[in-house]
Amino acid sequence: MLKNINCKVPKIYLEKIDEFVNAGLYSSRSEALRIAIRDYLWKIVF
Repeated sequence: MLKNINCKVPKIYLEKIDEFVNAGLYSSRSEALRIAIRDYLWKIVF
C-alpha cells in the first residue's frame, strides 16, 4: 500500500527530476522519487 508524504527538496533537485520526467525516463515526479528512495534503501540495507 502506498502512503502520501510531503517533503521539501532544493529547487535544483526538482529541476533535475523534471528533466528526467520530460525526457521520458519517469512518468512523473512521484515515480522518480519512489524509485530514488527504493534504490537508496536497497543499497544501504542490502
